[in-house]
Amino acid sequence: MRKFLATVVFLILILFAPYTLASTYAQENVEITSPPATPSNEYILPYPGMLPDNPLYKLKVLRDKIYDFFIKDPIKKAQFKLLMADKRMNMARMLSDQKGNNSLASDTIVDAVSYYSGAVNIFLSVNPHEISTDGLGPRLKETGKAYLPIIADYIQTFESVDAEKLSDAYNTVVSNYQKLPK
Repeated sequence: MRKFLATVVFLILILFAPYTLASTYAQENVEITSPPATPSNEYILPYPGMLPDNPLYKLKVLRDKIYDFFIKDPIKKAQFKLLMADKRMNMARMLSDQKGNNSLASDTIVDAVSYYSGAVNIFLSVNPHEISTDGLGPRLKETGKAYLPIIADYIQTFESVDAEKLSDAYNTVVSNYQKLPK
């Protein structure tokens, strides 16, 4: 019983320590600066976190599949798939540019396109008169438009086997882009 109580107290301290240790003062002078403006035509990909070459990456994929399984709202599921597609596209960029692992990068791009296709298919299956789509259609079009030059650049730089997979992925993005309403 004593071990259990000590464990519970320890967990509570660990969980709430950051909140209690942070000091805030009402009269503190803090200068707030806005982040630098980015061009409106630039599509910003989210930070992917762990890359596929990490040994623990399979746990991350499992976690993402569990999250995906439990999302029942179709719009939230499409938004989640779009986020996963964006993260994987950024993973591919990091793998290729920083680590030089083009083979794994091309597989990751194909995975990103698969998530993008899933998001588009879910969006197209939803009746917009019954469920609010929260501006997902234009966001999907913007994402597809952003993916095309990224994939085209990698088609030119990757080897023939990877370039074939990427050209199929490129065609998939084009066909999904064309399915979306204007």
